[in-house]
Amino acid sequence: MHQVTYAKYPILAFLDDMALLTMAFVDLYEVSGHIDYLNKANICLNEILENFNTKNLAKRWLQGD
Repeated sequence: MHQVTYAKYPILAFLDDMALLTMAFVDLYEVSGHIDYLNKANICLNEILENFNTKNLAKRWLQGD
């Protein structure tokens, strides 16, 4: 499945991709204990909250961004 058919502009990631990546970082942290993985999970989670917010998506869709 290519993103070209879904959007005029490139899509950097789908929500489920970001969610799975976040969960993977948490799993890696739990196994290894390395705090860097937890920090990366937090970054992913913030990206999800910022980029997949319903209000932000609606605004982008209406503006054509």
